[in-house]
Amino acid sequence: MIERTAGLIAMDSGPAHLGAAVGVPVAVFSCHPEGGDPNHFHAPERFRPWCARALVLRPAAALAPCPAASCTAVEAHCIASIPPELAAARILALFGESGGALP
Repeated sequence: MIERTAGLIAMDSGPAHLGAAVGVPVAVFSCHPEGGDPNHFHAPERFRPWCARALVLRPAAALAPCPAASCTAVEAHCIASIPPELAAARILALFGESGGALP
């Protein structure tokens, strides 16, 4: 099913990696801030889907009380700082490159 889509929007989890494996564009949301520790267990530099067209949407910076290295809060507050309009525009641009879903 995933391989017949124009793209996949997911958290950085199993379905996103399945999408990457079958070659569809994948947009993932990550709580790990830009410039955060690349060795952290949330770091998309280590664990993002590996495919030609993967987009990682992440907060520009960690918000208090989180340290700059990563979001560590229980509630999703750093990830909520990703501007929805920016995320939508970047996802639409990524999916527009695919030419639409397969018949």
